[in-house]
Amino acid sequence: MRSTPFRLCAPILRSTPKCYLPAAATTARSTQFPRFIPTTHARKNATGMSDKPEGTKDMAQRPPYQHRSAEDFGEVKWRGKCQCGQVKYKLNKEKPLKAKFCHCRGCQMTHAAPFQWAAIFHKENLLFEKGAEGLAFYSSTNKTREYSLPTKVFCSWCRSPIMDEGRNVCLLFPESIECGDTDAERLEWRKAFEVE
Repeated sequence: MRSTPFRLCAPILRSTPKCYLPAAATTARSTQFPRFIPTTHARKNATGMSDKPEGTKDMAQRPPYQHRSAEDFGEVKWRGKCQCGQVKYKLNKEKPLKAKFCHCRGCQMTHAAPFQWAAIFHKENLLFEKGAEGLAFYSSTNKTREYSLPTKVFCSWCRSPIMDEGRNVCLLFPESIECGDTDAERLEWRKAFEVE
């Protein structure tokens, strides 16, 4: 059966997938969502897994997780953040390589929506302020939460989707890029990330 872009997936998306919840939240006795506490160092969570994903030592040496000076990174054109503000990033390019809508089933599931809106940037154009700290990963190709490309990148606290990371580029979600306070700033934002 072929899916259409406007079909809603309410039965599938009514509850948070168990892979995102600690063991305590998936038991029948648990009636309250457990409290997550962000830390600045790796620690074991309720599932016994480290909050810091595997492979972060290697990934910290390359963009977009590599710490770079303001001079090395260049002028900041855009800033973005997750819903709770724990994950913040900067972009040094005014326009993406391309902006697109994707209607594939994976994007529908990730965003709980009929499609995703993505802006494609080279990894060098993106800088996470805290490196990989505060990020969670899921590789649907490899069915793992360990860092392996291609991967989906989320905030580990509020679970806001930040981007899909491929081998050479990142597909950022423009909804998380700050659009400004004035009408002129919002218009500039719309034009920069418009799908052509």
